Amino acid sequence: MANSKKDKEGYIDEDYILNKLERTHDQDVTLTPDFVLKEKARITLIVAGVFLAVFYLFNSLWGFFNLPVQLVLLIGAPLLSFAATVYLTFYGRSTFLSKLSGVVCLASFVVNLSALVTLFTVMPSSLPLLVWALFSVFLYFMCHSRIFLVSGLVFTGLLFTFLSNIEYIYNW
Repeated sequence: MANSKKDKEGYIDEDYILNKLERTHDQDVTLTPDFVLKEKARITLIVAGVFLAVFYLFNSLWGFFNLPVQLVLLIGAPLLSFAATVYLTFYGRSTFLSKLSGVVCLASFVVNLSALVTLFTVMPSSLPLLVWALFSVFLYFMCHSRIFLVSGLVFTGLLFTFLSNIEYIYNW
């Protein structure tokens, strides 16, 4: 506590510490912790509800859409979630929402790229793993969250595993 300000009696100034906490750690010191936790829980439940609705859409209603509508949905969902991630990262107050939106963006990117590959019956390859790894690392540098770095490393490890297995299969 060498940098903290003390008053005449030697006590640490509480307002100074709260202002420093708010500036350096992106904490809202005006709200109680219970309220902040409740708000984060509500947001998480809303996102989970949206995921369940999308899951229902893909499992039961996907075959009723024609090809152009499917393409718009598959390309538009990652773009919209990426725009939300950029907005929340640079203009939002909470880093929690930015990271949550980034996870949604990465998940929709992975799932929708897989769906595009199966929609057009493209031969499976290791290229999507490289694209997913690069996109994860890009999100890491944008949102500063370790979950994207870990996912990028996992995708890279899967890519190297896939490439080494192909070499082993062909040389066998």
